Amino acid sequence: LGKGDNQVISALLSCLQHEDSVVRLSAANALVELGKGDNQVISALLSCLQHEDSVVRLSAANALVELGKGDNQVITALLSCLQHENSVVRLSAAYALVRLGKGDNQVISALLSCLQHENSGVRLSAANALVRLGKGDNQVISALLSCLQDEDSVVRLSAAEALVNLGEGDNQVISALLSCLQDEDSVVRLSAAYALVNLGEGDNQVISALLGCLQDENSGVRLSAANTLVELGKKSSDVLPEVVQWIEQQQNSEYIGSGIDVLQDLVIEEG
Repeated sequence: LGKGDNQVISALLSCLQHEDSVVRLSAANALVELGKGDNQVISALLSCLQHEDSVVRLSAANALVELGKGDNQVITALLSCLQHENSVVRLSAAYALVRLGKGDNQVISALLSCLQHENSGVRLSAANALVRLGKGDNQVISALLSCLQDEDSVVRLSAAEALVNLGEGDNQVISALLSCLQDEDSVVRLSAAYALVNLGEGDNQVISALLGCLQDENSGVRLSAANTLVELGKKSSDVLPEVVQWIEQQQNSEYIGSGIDVLQDLVIEEG
């Protein structure tokens, strides 16, 4: 059919407007394979960034990444999308720019604003893009720390993992996470402790925060705290005696079973 044939390109562009998302997806992928990056192709792909179907948006972003390597026209167009009124468009454009190695303040700002979006999927994607960007400045760290309080557990976990990736050897991140161990919200304390354990920080302050989460009214928090304590116990000999002491102090607590489960797992691990 001849790569670069205007008739082929025109047919594929028309398919980007098809009612079937699978057809649109296939057309976008074909345009990438053809390597066509003229104004018409770029414009069509940019319009797909605001499509209601997330798969189409992702495909369009991927296509723009492939077309944009070394192409200032694509990069300029994506940068202009960072000002779009639709946060999903901003996120898709920022994602594409991150993959193109463009991580200036404008991109970071767009991603940070998406961390406040009402849709947890948008918040999660923004956190993941920031991780990929690897920018650990004060603004990014502060935004990710605020995500530890997100109502969506997946977003909290993603933020904790992002801080782990950004925080290796970074005293600022570790200090911020340690301060979160005093937060009034047990979910924040747990997410911070999880991140610190994965950063290799397992002092008594972390252990104490995890033990406190064993008494949380939320069973999911108790389970996550127990699992994290067991993981930490594989690396630190301080965990077992702290758990034993906690059990002795919680004889009348309805949550003592959580500590006993941890103790049992730790003993099994040692055996």
